[in-house]
Order: sequence, then C-alpha cells, then structure tokens
Amino acid sequence: MRKLLKKSNCSAGFTLAETLVAVVILVLISAAALPAAMNAYRNAVDAANAQVLLSTTVNALRSELSTAWNVSAEGTTITYQSADTGDKSVISLGEDRIMLQEYSRDETPGWWGGAEKPTASPRPLVSDAMRQETRNSGSHVSVTYGPDDVSISDDGMYVTITGLRVERDGKVLAKMPDETGLLIRVMSAESEQGDDELNGG
Repeated sequence: MRKLLKKSNCSAGFTLAETLVAVVILVLISAAALPAAMNAYRNAVDAANAQVLLSTTVNALRSELSTAWNVSAEGTTITYQSADTGDKSVISLGEDRIMLQEYSRDETPGWWGGAEKPTASPRPLVSDAMRQETRNSGSHVSVTYGPDDVSISDDGMYVTITGLRVERDGKVLAKMPDETGLLIRVMSAESEQGDDELNGG
C-alpha cells in the first residue's frame, strides 16, 4: 500500500518553467537559422536564373551567327552579313546588354551598289523582358555579360567569345568555360570578296 501511495505522489513531466525555457531556446534557434535559410534560397534562385539567362544568351548568339558569313571581329564587336537578308549586321557585346544593329542598302537610283543605313534602332539580342524577369523573380541578379574578347579562328570557320558571364555584385553566378569560351561555327569569315560586297564594290 505504501508503494502505491509513493507512486501516486511522484510528479513526472516538465514544469511550466522548463517548458518555457525549451520554447525560448527553439525560438532563438529558429530566428538564427531563418535568415541563413532565406539567404541560401536566394542564392540558389540567383544561380538558377543566371544560368537560364546565360543559356538564353548563348542560344541567341548561336542562332544569329551560325548562318552568318563575311564575319569580322574587333574588340567585342562582331560584324557580319546575315544569311536571311544578305545585309550587314553588327552585334555589340556590352557589359550590361548585347545589342544587334541591322542595316539595309539604300536603293536610291544613282547610288551604285546602294549605301548602307540602319533599318531601325539597335535592339537587345536577349529581350529586356527576359532580363527584367530575371531581376524581378525574387533574385538580385545584376545582368553583367562582361565579355573579354571576340576572335575568329585562323581557318575563318569559328567565332570565339571569351569571358561571357552573368554576375551579381562582382560575384560570377554563371559563366562559359574559361578554356574554350563560347565557340560558334559560322558560314565564313571575312574575305576580300565579302569586303567588296559590304562596301558596295
């Protein structure tokens, strides 16, 4: 009987103070871990968006240049003749955007060969909507392409763009391999005949 009374007087479990201390500890741990988790999520979203933007840019450049002919390069500017129209086009690879300027020949009578004139204002090769979507999708990606150089292979069949990357605050989020850069096979590089055609001669 004494054993039964002893068991009934025994108080097992947590006191209110112990429960409150446990709750406070859990709240403190959560408060410390939440910003780190949010930061990791933002970094993952930034990296994914940067990779999508870089892939879109690479596809746009390949699409534009793979059928180009009479291609020449100076610094980060590529001049070529479009396979679609036969007219001159210029791609300027800038830090924050890649612009495409198209030209057409002025067929005014009396102008032998026609003079080249811009068809419209330069337009971004990758649409501003795509770049804006990347910026507004919960990430803080500042679109910086940062190409270092454009070169043409000795055989004139390849254009190489080195240093193409997407950055945020100076930190590279996505980039092409340093060893090869972006390698695009073109129809042909600049030739004497192409020079004459571009210059209307």
